[in-house]
Amino acid sequence: MARSLSALASLAGSLLLVFVLLWMAPGDPALLALRSGSRPARLDPASLEAFRAHFGLDRPAASQFLLWTRRAFTLDFGRSIQSGQEVRERLAESLPITAALNGLSLILAFLGAITAAAFAAGRRLALERFLSGIMDTLFATPPFVSGLLLIFVFSISLGWTPVLAGLDTSLRDLLLPAVTLALATAPPLYRFFLELFRDARASPLTLAARARGEERWALLRRSLKRSGPAVAALLAALVPSCLAGSVLVEKLFSVGGAGSLLADAVAGRDYPVVLAMTFLTAGAVALAGLLADGVTAFLDPRRGTEEE
Repeated sequence: MARSLSALASLAGSLLLVFVLLWMAPGDPALLALRSGSRPARLDPASLEAFRAHFGLDRPAASQFLLWTRRAFTLDFGRSIQSGQEVRERLAESLPITAALNGLSLILAFLGAITAAAFAAGRRLALERFLSGIMDTLFATPPFVSGLLLIFVFSISLGWTPVLAGLDTSLRDLLLPAVTLALATAPPLYRFFLELFRDARASPLTLAARARGEERWALLRRSLKRSGPAVAALLAALVPSCLAGSVLVEKLFSVGGAGSLLADAVAGRDYPVVLAMTFLTAGAVALAGLLADGVTAFLDPRRGTEEE
């Protein structure tokens, strides 16, 4: 119950903070929308006032926020100021693409980190230093730099993948963006699994199992099973960074996902779209935390009892 209340408080705080920042930012949403190509460029005062009244932009800021928040909890996000389209329709088009991109990137990062950590743990020190140096370099490299390098090598030089995603986004279009996100996500996972495998090799249980002749990979699998709660917590902590990274990566590769939608909405001061994305993102982060707690309580009932 306490975690649920904390998640609701975090959600409300995130919405309020984003709304205040948007409201204080320079730029008139009505003016930006009427100047866009999707609407006629009638910029007389009467048209601006009518537009503001239609979208409720003429109301006090507190009234706008309370009205939108009340509707949001019924999943009524209103209409986009820029396009006039239902926000739910735009989200229904873009969210599956972002979900597929982040899911694929997490799978690639997870597999790459485990493989690298398994080879580094217990091997020669030179190999561990080499792999750790690569991971440190990847962690220090901004995603847009690694993305541009991947485009140059695999799209321009080799021609294996498209430079930009097509209108009908396919798995081939998502491959390079997913690898770009995975390269930024893998280093912290690698460090976690490297320490996990090191501790497992030095534990008395592992030494006894090795004395009985158990294979090295069987010992690593056993270590992963015992570390289930910690892995769940780590993956939950990576959700915010993955969602934030997808905004930049989607714009870089012209992927029509929710990240690109959010970037365009922020530039156009499209309050309903930005707040809807904030609502769903904060909800996803809170849900990931609750799921991690559930997995921890299921795999380690003693920890769940202690927290209560």
